[in-house]
Amino acid sequence: MTTDTPDTASSRATAKKFLQHMLEGDTQALLDLFHEDGTWQIMGETDGFTLLSTHPKAEIAALMHTVASAIAVPHDLTVGDILADGDRAAVEIHPTAQAVNGHRYDNHILFLFHVRAGRIHSLKEYLDTRHLEKITSTRRVEVLP
Repeated sequence: MTTDTPDTASSRATAKKFLQHMLEGDTQALLDLFHEDGTWQIMGETDGFTLLSTHPKAEIAALMHTVASAIAVPHDLTVGDILADGDRAAVEIHPTAQAVNGHRYDNHILFLFHVRAGRIHSLKEYLDTRHLEKITSTRRVEVLP
């Protein structure tokens, strides 16, 4: 039998709060979880796609707005495993939605958190970047019944 350390419990709790604020669309509460020097890095080769980079805390609200404004409401989010060990936590999610430009969003995402004193020092997001690029593109597609 293993027992959570205080760091592990804090990392898990912070990751759960992040998901809650993300689901609620509460950008300010989500920002408050980040350390002043915190970053959110969306992993992948940029190939000119500017969302794929390391975003300092000052850019996170704009990042959230870009993605949220691309998705039509309602959308679904399935939370998979939440694993934590010390100051690290990993969370699997599966969001699905219709984008406002007509594309269907159906992605699998892994968030890797590095938490210090209950605040996110760094967040790495691993996902299929083509899906993200398609939904944030201004190119519209016709949705067939």
